[in-house]
Amino acid sequence: MNNRFIVITLIVIASICIAQPTDTVEYIHWKNSVGGGAKSTMLLGPIQNEYVAVQLDNVDEDERGCFNIGTSTLYSPRPDETLLFNYDSDPWSSHAVFKVDDSYYSYSDAPHDPPGPPTVLTSTASGHSFVIRDTVIDIPYPLTGEMIPDTTEYIHGGWLAGGLLIMQNLAPIHVYGDVYTAIDWPGTVPPESLFSPTFLSTHIADMVDTTGTIMIQYIIENPDASSHDVGILLEMDTMIGGNDAAPLATSYGYAAVEQEFLASDVMPEVWYAGEDDPPWDPSVLVAQGFLSSRLEAVTPDRFLVGSWGTYDNVTWDYTPTFGTYWDSAVLIYWFPRTIPPGGSLVFNTYYGLKLPEREIPTVNIISPPEMTLTACPGQPIEIVCTDELGVDTTNFAVSINGNILVYPDHMTATWVGSLMTSITFHIQPPEGYYTSCETVRVVAFARDFFENISHPDTLLFTTDLIGPEVVSFSISDFDTLGLTDPISATVQDDCSGIDSSSILVGLVGVLTGAHTFAIGDGSVLYNSSTGEINFDPTGIGFYYMYDDSIVFGISRCADNVSEEYCGPNPIQDNSVIFYTPDNDTVPPEVFAYDPIFMTAGTPFPIQVIFHDQAGVDTCSPSYIYDGSGPYPNTMDPYLIWDDDGELDINYAGRLDLVAIDETTFTTAGVGMVPAHPGGSEIVFRVYAYDNDFSRNRIEDALPVRENFQTIPITEAPTATLESPPESSITSCEDQVIVIAIHCSTEVEADSIELYVNGTPYDTSSDQLIFIPSTNTLEFHPSGAAIFSDGAVQIELQGLYDIYGTPGITYNWTFFTDLTPPQLSNEIPSQGSEVADISFDISFTLQDIGPIPEATAGLDTSSVQAWVSNNEGTFDVTTYISNVGNLFTLNTATAGLSFLDNEIITVRVRAGDDIEVMEYCDQGSNILDTTWTFSMSETPCHRGTNPITPALEDGFNDWTLFQFPNMRSDKLDKKIYIYDRYEHLVRTIENPDEDGWKWNGKDDNEQFVPQGLYIYIIVVDGEAVCNGTISVAR
Repeated sequence: MNNRFIVITLIVIASICIAQPTDTVEYIHWKNSVGGGAKSTMLLGPIQNEYVAVQLDNVDEDERGCFNIGTSTLYSPRPDETLLFNYDSDPWSSHAVFKVDDSYYSYSDAPHDPPGPPTVLTSTASGHSFVIRDTVIDIPYPLTGEMIPDTTEYIHGGWLAGGLLIMQNLAPIHVYGDVYTAIDWPGTVPPESLFSPTFLSTHIADMVDTTGTIMIQYIIENPDASSHDVGILLEMDTMIGGNDAAPLATSYGYAAVEQEFLASDVMPEVWYAGEDDPPWDPSVLVAQGFLSSRLEAVTPDRFLVGSWGTYDNVTWDYTPTFGTYWDSAVLIYWFPRTIPPGGSLVFNTYYGLKLPEREIPTVNIISPPEMTLTACPGQPIEIVCTDELGVDTTNFAVSINGNILVYPDHMTATWVGSLMTSITFHIQPPEGYYTSCETVRVVAFARDFFENISHPDTLLFTTDLIGPEVVSFSISDFDTLGLTDPISATVQDDCSGIDSSSILVGLVGVLTGAHTFAIGDGSVLYNSSTGEINFDPTGIGFYYMYDDSIVFGISRCADNVSEEYCGPNPIQDNSVIFYTPDNDTVPPEVFAYDPIFMTAGTPFPIQVIFHDQAGVDTCSPSYIYDGSGPYPNTMDPYLIWDDDGELDINYAGRLDLVAIDETTFTTAGVGMVPAHPGGSEIVFRVYAYDNDFSRNRIEDALPVRENFQTIPITEAPTATLESPPESSITSCEDQVIVIAIHCSTEVEADSIELYVNGTPYDTSSDQLIFIPSTNTLEFHPSGAAIFSDGAVQIELQGLYDIYGTPGITYNWTFFTDLTPPQLSNEIPSQGSEVADISFDISFTLQDIGPIPEATAGLDTSSVQAWVSNNEGTFDVTTYISNVGNLFTLNTATAGLSFLDNEIITVRVRAGDDIEVMEYCDQGSNILDTTWTFSMSETPCHRGTNPITPALEDGFNDWTLFQFPNMRSDKLDKKIYIYDRYEHLVRTIENPDEDGWKWNGKDDNEQFVPQGLYIYIIVVDGEAVCNGTISVAR
């Protein structure tokens, strides 16, 4: 390869890497432009059968041997469609790499990643140039008929590489599917035909599908005198129809991300490339590659599905990322094998059109189980349908006793994921599909997306929708029995039979009360052959009460349907009423009444329940007394009421009582006690006679016992938060919560629930106390219940008075601020060293909390500051000024001075804006903190030298001095100026606004003569600095 070709190749590679567009349409145009796009006269082929076609580049030096694949012009569903990129234009984007020993060869110059790029095979082997031959490659194939030879051509050619002859053969062949049984019917089978008894037996046939594929074969011969190791990497750029991002799947499914398979672990038998995402219906163009098992395909050692943009550059070594991909491709590896001298190897793989999916769905009716006995009037049915490539829900049909339901009629479907490979249909038949004691036949069919129809699944179950029935009693209604007479009933159930263990006899008498009796207690016997249930009260020493009316029946007698299937069915309604002899000498009494309390502002009726052996007279017209003797003209029950606590002097109203049953009477419908305010009390007295004159003896009727009843009128209890007030801020972490409860009666303290920040407390908790004398609820936080910074949410529930009158739920919020203000931005900073004579001390104070509502804010009036040094501590609060949260004081303004190397301590004290309150005496959260800094040592320093003061031109008119401890105003400091004859000419005792300065004048303010002068600086009597100064003119 010459240098010019190398440069061109690098430019092309760079353009591929740099200029690749991201827009889908632009990408396809770009990729076509990279490979040339149009069909070329340099192609061999296409050669084809009636399904697939293949063509090969026979001229381009860097692409000779490249091939691509598409559908045949004879393939009527989708002729001339692409299966490998760019068909039917020039092939260039797929390539093979041959690893011979440790060298790499390829007919494409595309791979350039390490360990490449490979050597480009620019010419074919002598005697094996690429041509179309007229006989099919003679390879063995199984006798099952899964592949047959074509009578068309194949493309043959090869190269010499590393001492080996490598031949590539491309042949269109046929592929047969397995024999399958299918319904022989044109188009879609109507559901009514499917469920016909004779349809399946007359419309079933054995069928075989055929498709086409391209055999891709590499035959490698070793004419050399020594052995060679050879491996192959085949990269194929998939494009289905117009989709260059064809989704790739394997016989293990579709993942939508890069996948890697190794023969040492697991290797799929087939792989697929689809026009769109699976599952694929028959209208979708799908390609299929065979990796093993079929057609004597040589199982690769490694197989990857992923991105062409990455795979196109792979020479051999590659590490997958398992990420998503767009422009799809596959890599097929056969790892190196040793070929001895004179030996050969054959590698076969296949790629073409996918065989139609002919695996019929399976149908399994899973619920109810076969021959189940059910009492559900619309027994649900569950059916599971499975198919590897998806079940078509729209064609699922089920017949229930000849009634055909097609999804979604009276059914739902559930499945996991998007492939719909296993679907559970939940069928809820409408009522009327079943009758009792009927054998129900269920038949179900399913279809997949390829019109494959399942074999039917059939289920039988039995319905029992009606419970046992009492067909006769041994007594008739209104018979009079002795106190221990037996009673029997005959029961039957024609479907599932009687569950004898369920039998329960019941009776209810006005005086005798309600009782039940079971088999095994000595009073009940059951004869299964006759269905007779006999009740004998003497078996357990039981007897009826005198002068009673008693209802008797079989209260429980179930059939044998299990609970899982809506069973058992209960016995049908049955009863017989009988009387017992009269022996009533006890007057009636008020046994209970309702309401026992009433809420304020509501009118209400009063209901009374009597207790009497004979019952209470409802004043039947045939029993109206004529008025003679001690009895009133009428004996109907009534009551009088009042709201002043007494009924003997007068009363507010009279209300008649109307019978609900033999013992229960009400004023409802006749009259009501009017509404009263809370705190009132209604008293009433009932007047009535018993019903003990059934034998026309009016004198047997007895008046009700003296009674005086009370109904308090209640108001719903209310509550208010007393402390801390709603939305207030407290600084007490153990803040006591006080809630006042207002109630017109008494509070039911045991029902109270207080939620504090979501934690419930009741009055049994140590923290929650109810004080009855003041109707006050107090919460005392302790332990884990104490509060932290933030909102405290209070919710009061379960507020009732002693009569059960409910109050509403209350919600309050207050806030706790337990954190003092924070100090920051200290200047001078902690541990710093200050050289200035006077300077500002500043700091920032902020009050920060978890939420704004729980932050009281800084009380700026509380800010205090002190400065300490060797001389003592000085309160500088009055010198502090602030702008917002920034506080500043100047040391000079505050009259502070410092010695060299002195440690200065600043103390700041501040509080937040929380006052001492009655409910919290904590008050402000106080910050009291300090920080320190030091004063630097001031060295001896003389400024401008020489000076020219007499010129008075504003330049070098004076010089400044610095010296140790010059910042302290507590020490005596002087600067002495001498001439060279040691005459003192000037004494400087204080600095001016510029500092310690000499302006070249003597003590008489006259300019000194030109010459050399000596300065001596004395601090507290000690000379600390000296030197010379030149004065010039």
